[in-house]
Amino acid sequence: MMFDEEFIRDVTREVWSTVLGLSAEDGPVVQVGAEEITSSVDISGAWEGTVAVSFTRPLSRHIAAVMLACPESETSQALVEDVIGEIANVIGGNVKGILPGPTYLSLPRIEPDWVDKTSPGIVHQLWFDCAGHPFSVTVLAHQGQDRRRS
Repeated sequence: MMFDEEFIRDVTREVWSTVLGLSAEDGPVVQVGAEEITSSVDISGAWEGTVAVSFTRPLSRHIAAVMLACPESETSQALVEDVIGEIANVIGGNVKGILPGPTYLSLPRIEPDWVDKTSPGIVHQLWFDCAGHPFSVTVLAHQGQDRRRS
């Protein structure tokens, strides 16, 4: 594996800082359930897997408002999904960038019911806190890929 938990942690903090102007601190593992929304991108090619970012719905709305410089009340569900999709795209793009090529990044997708937190394919799963709201970044290797934690 070309990346470790520290790389994922650093990329996530950098995205929060540079893209959103917010901080992402280490956070405890929490079960969010129905209040969660996930954006993800797939990486295919020399390494195949998924990078997923799961947010509480209040945090996803807050992030959309920050990124779009508007009040939270003006963030529609479509805008929220666009913003969190872009967050997964940027984090996934950073992961893709250090993998051996050729690799390809899918378009982001929104997965409102994505709850597979115990998959044997999980390579890394990190929990963060932003403005008092938890979120996680999960990297899953697809079947047949190296699943050892680095």
